[in-house]
Amino acid sequence: MHDTTTRRFVKTCEDVRNYLIDEQSLSVDRFYYTKQYWYPTNYSGGYIFENDTEYAPITTDLQKPNYDWDASPGDITDAIEDGRFLLLYRDHGGANRWGNWIYNPYNLFTISDVNNLDNGYKTPIIFSICCASGWFDNETDDDTFDLCANDEWWYDSESIAENFLRKEDGGSVGVIAASRGSWSGVNDRLIWGLMDAVYGDFIEYHGGSYSDSKAYRLGDILNYGMDYMSTEYGYPYRQHTIRQYNYFGDLSMRIYPYHCTPGTITLQNEEQYEDVEIKACKEVIINGNYTVKTGADLSIKTGGKLVINGTFLAETGSTLLFEGANIKYDFKDR
Repeated sequence: MHDTTTRRFVKTCEDVRNYLIDEQSLSVDRFYYTKQYWYPTNYSGGYIFENDTEYAPITTDLQKPNYDWDASPGDITDAIEDGRFLLLYRDHGGANRWGNWIYNPYNLFTISDVNNLDNGYKTPIIFSICCASGWFDNETDDDTFDLCANDEWWYDSESIAENFLRKEDGGSVGVIAASRGSWSGVNDRLIWGLMDAVYGDFIEYHGGSYSDSKAYRLGDILNYGMDYMSTEYGYPYRQHTIRQYNYFGDLSMRIYPYHCTPGTITLQNEEQYEDVEIKACKEVIINGNYTVKTGADLSIKTGGKLVINGTFLAETGSTLLFEGANIKYDFKDR
């Protein structure tokens, strides 16, 4: 039996997974679900992006029986409680769930599942790219204008995004989610933009072209994603998507897209002859006399400041890369 996907849900998730594995050397879990009598073999002929061809075959490792397509709420719970820095959901959704209640109903994760989480400080950032999972105005909205006249969509309580954020002793540190219905294709472009904001070359990796800049704060990441989406979609999709999506959390919070060393890292009184790569969660301090010798590379990625006290010298033929660094020099000692 052969079945073709109707949307770009899985393909977009695979775009993210392939990039993170190939370019960032990260481990990525797949949690995909479909009815057991469906056998996905080909992607959709619609929503064609730069890296797509119509009805392209799904990779063999993702076809049944090699992959079971039987993800459950327990699988997602276990992953979150084990610790993940980023969780991407791309499928149908509603105010109180990830899942589909109209076409072949299923629930992949609900508010009850969120409330049962026990993940403590292991709180991921969540990209909840689907309809209505960030329906935050249930206290004041007007039933007359609900997108769907049933309680499955319109849910008279805090949304699943709000529950992730409010969960004591766990949940999520922040969620990007839509307050009402959203569109396929547009949502997938938004994900491409969000990922490009964090890593800088995600779109180019998939054959597209956009800015080489990056964003480090969640508010800026969302704006970057919207800017990119707006280059692909005009009215009314652009305006609708910009109005519906919000970030639930601290807009100024930074995301660390790499494994970083906690605390402050200090370099001092050294001549560097070999390549050095530093990934710091906080600040990096260079003290005393530090010289990067000819032929050596120094790469510093930091979520805090790069503080240079004393003398810092890079010889001709060396390479320096400072990423995400707010550089501070102490000129008194130079």
